[in-house]
Formats: sequence, structure tokens, C-alpha cells
Amino acid sequence: MVAAVRHGGAGTTGASLRASIPPIIVSFLPEQAFWGAQVFQLGVGPCPLTHRTLTAAHLAQAIVQAVHDTALREHAAQLGAQIRAEQGVVQAVEIFEQTVIRNGSKRRAKNASG
Repeated sequence: MVAAVRHGGAGTTGASLRASIPPIIVSFLPEQAFWGAQVFQLGVGPCPLTHRTLTAAHLAQAIVQAVHDTALREHAAQLGAQIRAEQGVVQAVEIFEQTVIRNGSKRRAKNASG
């Protein structure tokens, strides 16, 4: 896949970027517009559209850019590699487990003291 047209939610946008696929954002909600703006500012996707500005011509222009803009595609590939290297899920699980262990220790100490 060389590009993906998405609504721009955090999950779908993140999935595209993780896969080094330039997302074409067509937002319906403010959160989606925010992620569309971030994608554009990072240079990893074309200027976002909204459901109100969506036309066949605008969408076609965004698709052509996502497929043929070499710099955009290179930036998406670089960001995707960074995201994959972070191992975010593994880190999140480790933080969660540390928090649970730490809070469990605090509760045991509190219960033991009184």
C-alpha cells in the first residue's frame, strides 16, 4: 500500500505512520483535524481535508501527492522506522506493570501499618 485515506483518529493515523504509509486525512471531528495538522506539519502526509472541503478533485490531488512526492514518502519512511524502533507497546506494558507493583507495595505497607 502506498497511501491510506483515513478519518484521522489517533489509532488509524498511528497505524499508517508505523507502517511508513503516508496518511491522507479527511477529518470529521476536531481530534481528527488535530492529527491531520500534525501529519502535514511533520511532512509525512498531504494537507488534511475535512468532510466539508472534500471533493473528488481535492482527494485526487492529495492521493497524487502522497504517491508521488518523494520527500513526503521519505519522511513517512523515516518516521515509521522511528516509531517501530520505540517499541511503544512494550514500554507501555513495562510502565503499567511497574505502577501496579509500586502501588501494590504501597497498599501492603499501608495495610501492615494500620
